[in-house]
Amino acid sequence: MTKVLKVNGYAAVAIRISVVPPKGMEVVDSAPYYELGLSDIYWKQRLTNEWKWRVKQGEMTRKEARKERERYGFADGGLTKEEQRIWERCASNTEYHYLGSAKTFVRFGKALAEAMPGMEKN
Repeated sequence: MTKVLKVNGYAAVAIRISVVPPKGMEVVDSAPYYELGLSDIYWKQRLTNEWKWRVKQGEMTRKEARKERERYGFADGGLTKEEQRIWERCASNTEYHYLGSAKTFVRFGKALAEAMPGMEKN
C-alpha cells in the first residue's frame, strides 16, 4: 500500500509492506526512525537545485521555477541559515536512504538490537 502524505508541508510518500518473516527471522519497521526534518531539507535543496539547473538549461522559465517553489512553500528557493546549519551538522555528502544521519542510523541499530531477543527465542 502506498500513501502520499504531507510532512512539514512537503509531499512525502510512505510505503507499507506486509511481510511474514521466515522462521527464526524478525521484521523491523524502519520508518519510525527516520529523521524527517532532515529529509525535508534534503528535498528542498534537491528540488530547488533541479529547478535552477532547468532554468539555466532553458528547460524552464524563471516564472515556472518560482511557481514550483511557491507550490512547495520554498519561498526564495535557498536553505535558511538554520536549515543549512542542520544539514551541515546532521547529514553526510552521500545520498544514503537515511541521509547519513547518525541519529537515524543509531535508531535503526537500537530497533534491530531490541528485535534480537525475539529471534533467539525462535
